[in-house]
Amino acid sequence: MAVVKRAATVQVRLRSAGVSLLEMMVALVILSVGAVVVFDWLAQTNARMLVLQTQQRHTLAKMKAATFLDTINPALAPRGTQLFDDFEVDWRVSASTPVRRMLDPADAQTRFEMAVYALQVTVRWPSSETAEFETRLAGWRALTPAGVQGAPGQAVGLTGGLVSSFAELNTPPRLTGLRLP
Repeated sequence: MAVVKRAATVQVRLRSAGVSLLEMMVALVILSVGAVVVFDWLAQTNARMLVLQTQQRHTLAKMKAATFLDTINPALAPRGTQLFDDFEVDWRVSASTPVRRMLDPADAQTRFEMAVYALQVTVRWPSSETAEFETRLAGWRALTPAGVQGAPGQAVGLTGGLVSSFAELNTPPRLTGLRLP
């Protein structure tokens, strides 16, 4: 009888010492479900990062474009295109306010025409993406004051003489003390 007990004991030990096929399949199902959840989360995170990256690129391009547009005079450049490293900016100008003639307080002569202009701006990337925004800028145009000799259409500078440089032509008038006619 001792032999039979020993054989039964050995059989019990052999069954309890290993992992059954059913247990192994349950463990693989649990592992698979966990892996699907983790990979789905990674895919969603990657998609969100790509969207944020695109939005950040658009925002930075708009900021660069706005900074550049602050340097132009919309009365003298009603339409244009500027190329940057990774995008281009197109703008169109329309007057938001009526164009008014401004008087110089020193001699009461009309020196400038001024208005506020609305700029319709389009930012384009090589990948055919576009972004649009609108901004407003003050624009001015130098007029030939009475008594200054110059060819028709020739611009006159702030001092009343003929413009000697492009920078002088693009210098905005001083707005303090100006009167509307």
